[in-house]
Amino acid sequence: MLFYKGSKEMGYMQPRILASYDIVVTTYETLAAETNYVDLPHSNSSEGRRFRNPKRYMAMPSPIVCIEWWRICLDEAQMIESTTTKTAEMAMKLSAVNRWCVTGTPVGKSVNDLHGLLVFLQIDPYWAERWWKLCIFEPFCHGTTDPLLQLLCCVLWRTCKRDVL
Repeated sequence: MLFYKGSKEMGYMQPRILASYDIVVTTYETLAAETNYVDLPHSNSSEGRRFRNPKRYMAMPSPIVCIEWWRICLDEAQMIESTTTKTAEMAMKLSAVNRWCVTGTPVGKSVNDLHGLLVFLQIDPYWAERWWKLCIFEPFCHGTTDPLLQLLCCVLWRTCKRDVL
């Protein structure tokens, strides 16, 4: 098991070394900081940021985006409900065969908070904002809850305290 503290603190790590661990644990703060090590402009390329002078040294990219993980499990998944945060942005860049979201926090502000989780889980077609709004959110706002309930029944596993006891 490895506790990954990020490129800034640990320095560059070969992706194959990171991938050799059975379990890699990191924090949401580390995920947010790793956005600084993804999609780096290395020169005065047309698609990258323009510099007065070419960069002298190439910055090392984050190894966590170079691996296709078998499973990514986000504990306290409500941290990625808003798809605009750096944490959510980085979580979306991770490649995985299986994706899990674990949370004990109920939907707080709006049913729309579920969209960020569906984006991470890549639930097709609802990860696309247009489909989410058209098929789930707008009907829910007009009092039709069946589409939302059917979707949640397919992807949600709810455990109550009484079931655990």
